[in-house]
Amino acid sequence: MSRQHHPLGPWHLDEGGLRRRLDRRALVRSALGAGAAAAVLLGSGSAKALTSEPLSPTLVGAIAPRNGVIPWADLAQVEIADGQQPQFSAAISQLNGRPVVIEGHMMVLDDNDPLDRFLLTAYQAHCPFCMPGGFASIIAVHAEKPVRVTDQPLTMRGTLRLLGDNKDSRLLYRLDQAAAT
Repeated sequence: MSRQHHPLGPWHLDEGGLRRRLDRRALVRSALGAGAAAAVLLGSGSAKALTSEPLSPTLVGAIAPRNGVIPWADLAQVEIADGQQPQFSAAISQLNGRPVVIEGHMMVLDDNDPLDRFLLTAYQAHCPFCMPGGFASIIAVHAEKPVRVTDQPLTMRGTLRLLGDNKDSRLLYRLDQAAAT
């Protein structure tokens, strides 16, 4: 068995091959050293380019709030404890079973066009395998008449249903008898 020392921690070679045990202190020292080297190479004038600035939510596909339309931020005010029923805000609970208007991005569930069942999301999906946002930013839509598939924001009017006991899909909201406005 051979033992050697590496900047990220000791390692040894035995019958099973290479084994390395990382030393956290050595790992932090190496990261700090890499950061210092980058600062020297980039100089102080480039530091501004490395800082992060907050992005506008609309740049990542968020729907801007409008009068008469339920804001996605209100729908997001739900608490979900593991294994418990979701606790909706009082304002959203009052809308259960009432007609509402919601605007979002269409996320299709099959290849048909037009569709009478689809998802409406707060954020535009950027990949077919990723759900945009969490469960509080997705509404299942059951349209009265099929709606043409679009990649533009869609405004829907319908009856809001809170799905607190929906264990099958884990969705929290459904819009019944929906129609595009």
